[in-house]
Amino acid sequence: MEEALAIVAAITAILTIGLTIGYVIYGRRYYCEIDPNAYHEAPCVTVIIAARDEAAEIGATVQSLLRQRVVAELVVVDDGSVDQTATIVRQIADTDNRVIALSAPVLERGWVGKSAALQFGAQKASTEFVLFTDADVLIGDGVIATAVSLMRKDSLEHLGGYFSIRCRSAAEAICAPVLSSIATLVLFSSASTKGAATGAFNLLRTDAYRRIKGHQAIRSQIVDDVALARLAKTRCTKTAFADFSPNVRVHLFTGLSGYVACVKRSGMAYLSETPAAMSLIYSIAVFGLGAFWMMAPVLSLGFLLHHSWPPALSLFCSYGSGTAFFSCSRRYHDAHLGWVFLYPFPVMLIAAAIALGALDRIRKKNVAWRGRYYPAPS
Repeated sequence: MEEALAIVAAITAILTIGLTIGYVIYGRRYYCEIDPNAYHEAPCVTVIIAARDEAAEIGATVQSLLRQRVVAELVVVDDGSVDQTATIVRQIADTDNRVIALSAPVLERGWVGKSAALQFGAQKASTEFVLFTDADVLIGDGVIATAVSLMRKDSLEHLGGYFSIRCRSAAEAICAPVLSSIATLVLFSSASTKGAATGAFNLLRTDAYRRIKGHQAIRSQIVDDVALARLAKTRCTKTAFADFSPNVRVHLFTGLSGYVACVKRSGMAYLSETPAAMSLIYSIAVFGLGAFWMMAPVLSLGFLLHHSWPPALSLFCSYGSGTAFFSCSRRYHDAHLGWVFLYPFPVMLIAAAIALGALDRIRKKNVAWRGRYYPAPS
C-alpha cells in the first residue's frame, strides 16, 4: 500500500511539474506589455456590449471604456434586462454622445440571445475596428490602443485577449487560482491551432467581421466568444491571441454556484466534440485527482509520524507540485496567494461541473443561461 501511494504521488508530481513548465512557457509567449499612454490620431474602434441584468457592473464597465481615447462609439444593447441596466446606460448616454443605447430585437428561433444582441449592435459600427466585450469587464487605460497598434503592426484581422479575475468573496478567492490556471493553459495551448478569445476581449477589423458574417455564422453557439475566435481562425487571413492581464479585469463568477455554472458553460466549447460518456470518465479522473491532493498532506504527516519516508516525501511533493502549478496563475486573479493551498476543493468542483454538463448532454436537457433555455450540444 505504501509503495503504491508513493508511486502514484510521484507520477502526479512529475506530471504537474511538466504542466507548470508548459504554463510558464505559454504565458511568456502571449504576454503583451500595455502602454497606458498609447493613442492614435483618430478614434477608430466601436465597442459592442450585450447586457442582461448587469446593473451592478455596467456603469463601471462603460466608464472604463469611455476613458479609452481610441473608442469612437460604444454600443450597449440591452438584452431584455429586468433590472436598471438600460436606465443606467441611457443616463450615461445623455452625458456622452459616444454611447449608443439600444434594445435587442425579439429573439428569433435558432439564435442565442447574446449573439443576437451583439450582431444587432455591430450593425451600427462605422469604424475600422469593432471590439466585443462583456458588461462586467474593466479595461485599463491604453489597452485598446495597444491592441490596435498590434493589429496594424502584424496585419491582423482578429485579436483575442485574456483577462484576470476579480474576486469579491472568500469562495471566489478559493476558486480563482484553479479556474485561471486551467483556463489559461487551455486557451494558450489552443490559440495557434484553433484560435482563442474571451468574452472580455474579441477585437476584429469591421470589414473582416462582416465578411465572415460574424455572430450570424455562430448564432446557435452558447459559448459565443470561443466560437467567434474559431470562426475567425478559419476565415480570416491572420489572427492572434494576447494576454492583457491584469489590465483587463472581469468579475467572472459569483460564489461557488457561479463557479460551477461558469465551468459548466465554458466547458461546452471544449468538450462538446468529446462523447458525453468520455466526459464523465474525465470528470471521475479529475475528481479522483482532487481527492488525492486533498488527502495528501494528512497522509504525508501520518507516514512521517511512522517514519515511512518514501511515501511521505512523494505525497508531500505531489501536493507541493499542485500548489506550485496553481500559484503560477497569480497574475490572472486578485485573490490572496494563501487561498491557493485549498486548491483540491475547486478541482473537485470542476469535476462536478464537467459531470453535470455530460449528464445534461446524455439526457438532452436544455442549457439554462441568463434566464433562457437552449438545446444542449449533442
